Amino acid sequence: MGLIEKDPIVRLLEELTKRMASARASLAGGHPPDALAAVDQARRTLGGALASSLERVDGATVVTLLGKEKAAAYADLARLEAEARRALGEDATAARAEGRAAEIDRALAR
Repeated sequence: MGLIEKDPIVRLLEELTKRMASARASLAGGHPPDALAAVDQARRTLGGALASSLERVDGATVVTLLGKEKAAAYADLARLEAEARRALGEDATAARAEGRAAEIDRALAR
């Protein structure tokens, strides 16, 4: 450990960045199931104890529970999920994920 410890949010966002890069690499490599697994892991990392609850609340509540930076990352994860679902031919599920990202984006814009 260094002399200066990183802020927990910074560490979390760095971890999420790595997981999102892994998901993007899986998509680019033609492995959407692996991308979905990386998205799922990133959601659990981001949401912690709230991870399962976040899927059941509206976008404004996601922003309230996570804060703006984490909620923006959560919306990015939804977009990555949509891309992976579309690659698997799961267009309806992809549309729902895109809608979820848009809902969170609208809440962030308030």
